[in-house]
Amino acid sequence: AMAEAHVIGQISGASGFPSPNLFCKWGIAAGAAWKLLAGLAEGQTQVDQPQDGERANWCHPIDVHYACKGLQGWPKLHFEVWHQDMFG
Repeated sequence: AMAEAHVIGQISGASGFPSPNLFCKWGIAAGAAWKLLAGLAEGQTQVDQPQDGERANWCHPIDVHYACKGLQGWPKLHFEVWHQDMFG
């Protein structure tokens, strides 16, 4: 039998960035011993346009299910915060 891992949560938002109109690109990198059974291994939030100095809110869900043959290459979440300018 293979061990399984469920990751359930959300990317709630961001603050402290100099530009408004923020969005987040995210992904999960896992080693060869890990197999994604359900969910998405990468995605992007919507763009939020908070008032000056306020927090950007995304409340973007993450719900993935992995099976593994060993603990090598444990899944790692990575995040990139971007801003949308007048050119998109």
